[in-house]
Amino acid sequence: MINNIFIFEDEKYSNFLPLTHMRPVYDLICGASPLIAKIVRAFPEANISLHCREHLKNIVKQNHTGIGVNNLNTGVGCLIINGRLLASEKFKENLQLDGTDRLFINQNNEVLAGYLNTSNLYELRDILDDAISSHKILNTLRNRVEILHGKEKLVEYPWDILNACTEQIALDFKIMVPMGIVKGSVDINASVLDEYKLYVGEDARILPGVTLNCEKGPVYIGDHCVIKPHTYIEGPVYIGKYSVISNSQILAGASIGPNCQISDSTLGNSILHGYSSLDHNYLRSAYLADCVNIEPQTFNQDLLNSLNKEPTFYLPGAEVESDEKHLGLICGDFAMIGAQVNIPAGSSLGVASHLLSNTMAPRYVPCFIQQSGAETFKELTVRETLNNLEYLLGLKEVELTTVEKDLIETTHEMLGSERRVSKIIY
Repeated sequence: MINNIFIFEDEKYSNFLPLTHMRPVYDLICGASPLIAKIVRAFPEANISLHCREHLKNIVKQNHTGIGVNNLNTGVGCLIINGRLLASEKFKENLQLDGTDRLFINQNNEVLAGYLNTSNLYELRDILDDAISSHKILNTLRNRVEILHGKEKLVEYPWDILNACTEQIALDFKIMVPMGIVKGSVDINASVLDEYKLYVGEDARILPGVTLNCEKGPVYIGDHCVIKPHTYIEGPVYIGKYSVISNSQILAGASIGPNCQISDSTLGNSILHGYSSLDHNYLRSAYLADCVNIEPQTFNQDLLNSLNKEPTFYLPGAEVESDEKHLGLICGDFAMIGAQVNIPAGSSLGVASHLLSNTMAPRYVPCFIQQSGAETFKELTVRETLNNLEYLLGLKEVELTTVEKDLIETTHEMLGSERRVSKIIY
């Protein structure tokens, strides 16, 4: 029996920027739940401790109440798990846990998971850095533990999460809700196809003229949601609590977090963390972190042009090339996008970035940068950023916590040199 689990964040959190500026990689959503939830549900009785970059320590404590952060218990044996792991249904079975010190690695020699007893946990503690190097763990313990190739997968880039989202919604639904349940109200003039794959939470309302098509996958509608007339939802889809959707198409692979407002929009194979607003928008293959506001008639392209030589995606100071065919917008927390903006495929908008209306969006905008003209940009101060957020969240009757404000200020300061040297890329 596993009593202790240590989930760590390795150096490849940087592949998921700007999404991971404000959260550890294991708090990224895939399907209806974050990566961490898929890991810990296999070990419901275990004590969990987490590792993250030091500047995220307080926000992780806030979001994971009662769980130890950046404190590895070396007193007893422990299962260590890479936070980028996308745990399968057979995750626990695949680990072959029998008390033997053992590491499981993938084809790139990255640590997936492992079981370590006290002496090897001391060795691991000695190399804990702000972001642990997976290869450093392997090199340190190579001659001390058994090394096996594991069957589990690590996500490498944001598109790995998006590509798995549809399947993960269906899997999460099966675990959370074995059969369809309706706790809220579904109007008699709403249409439901294959009701056994539908979940409607407490006090949620499905109004007349709504179609919920569960034939190709489940539809989960959280507590207190309102789905207004002329909305079509085709599963697999997840909608978090208190979200309101009207006159929109929500298509397979859409995962919508809590307190989102979506009207007159089309959304498919995309992830919205929460507190975001879409109005007359079209998004596909997009990943939006918390509190992103997009004004009307803005849409993103998602078909990458395989005939040109442009990179798939831009990271701070790096270009990423892949064989990916579809990738839309990857957007950091608190970004604001004006009306009638055309967002190219494979675009990255940084934390609290702000694009003006009636423009062609760049493919890469650093964090805390505001567009001030057609091709001119300026740096946002912390005060300007907080003022914008307090106004937007005030409309939703939500306030930033002191921990969240401190994290924004710290992140702004940490990224100062990046803003000075980074270029806007079209």
